[in-house]
Amino acid sequence: MGRSAPPLPRYTRRKRLQKGSLAYFFDVPTWARKKGCPVKNEPLGTDYELAVQRAEKILLPAFDSWLTGGDDTNPVGIGVVIGTLDWMFHEYRRTWKQKTAKRLQPLSPG
Repeated sequence: MGRSAPPLPRYTRRKRLQKGSLAYFFDVPTWARKKGCPVKNEPLGTDYELAVQRAEKILLPAFDSWLTGGDDTNPVGIGVVIGTLDWMFHEYRRTWKQKTAKRLQPLSPG
């Protein structure tokens, strides 16, 4: 089987260094820089886990906040990845007190 590169967050890229190791960089799109985005391009280092964590928990939320004009009404909190167990518990806690509609028919006859 061939080796595949691990997935990276949006606007994150990897680059092979002269010594052969991989380095990770966060690159704000050119269109956003031209519009005055305060988030800057940034080297994330050579550690994959730390690079992904910084991109997902700090840089991307800051970029998304700028993109929406500071409107952070996204129901999913920073650091909660949709589809994970953490996300499922987050949704459960968020909707715990909401009323649900009554069933129109019983689930089973009898």
